[in-house]
Amino acid sequence: MLAVTKTRPEPGIDILERPEPRIQKDDDVLLEVAACGVCGTDLHFYEWAGDFTDEITLPRILGHEVAGTVVEVGRAVTTFRTGDRVVTETWGGCGRCYYCRLGRFNHCLHQVRIGQKADGGMARYIVIPEVSLYKTPEDIASDEAAVVEVVGVALRCLRPDAKLPEHAEAAVKKDLEFIREHKKFELSAALPNKE
Repeated sequence: MLAVTKTRPEPGIDILERPEPRIQKDDDVLLEVAACGVCGTDLHFYEWAGDFTDEITLPRILGHEVAGTVVEVGRAVTTFRTGDRVVTETWGGCGRCYYCRLGRFNHCLHQVRIGQKADGGMARYIVIPEVSLYKTPEDIASDEAAVVEVVGVALRCLRPDAKLPEHAEAAVKKDLEFIREHKKFELSAALPNKE
C-alpha cells in the first residue's frame, strides 16, 4: 500500500510502498482508512522544525486524525465488528492506567501516539487498539469524522461550559451539528484517501 512516510530527520516526506498492517494483539482493530486529516503536527514533521523532532520515531507513517471502516477485529474485541464506521482517538492510550480508566487518554502513562510512535492513517490501512476507537454516526461523512477531535478541542475552548455526553457518538454528533448550524468554517482539513 502507498503511505505518507517520514523517513529521515530532515525536511520532507516520502510516499512509499509499505506492507499492509496486520492484527498483532487480541485487542487490535484493522481499519480501511476513509479520510485522514492533516494536522499542524504533521506539518511540523514535514518541516522538521521546532520541539516536535523528539516526538516521532522514524520511519513512521503520518496521520492521527483518522476515520475509516472496520475490516477485521482481534479475538478480544467486543465493541466493534466488520463494517462499523469509526474515528480514532489520537493519543493512543493504553486503556489500563489510571488516566485511561478516567477516559483521559491524553494523560496516559503509556501513550503510543498514532502517527508519531505508531504508524498513522495516511495510508490505506491502519491497526488501532479497540480502546482508541469510537463509532461514527451514519449521517456524518468520513471527512467530517476525521477532524472531530480537532473540532472538539476548539469547541471546548469556545464553549467551556459544554458537558461531554455520556456516549462519544453523541459528542461527535453534537460537535458537528454545532459546526453545521453556525457555518463559520469549512471542514476542508480532512483529505479523502486516494490510492
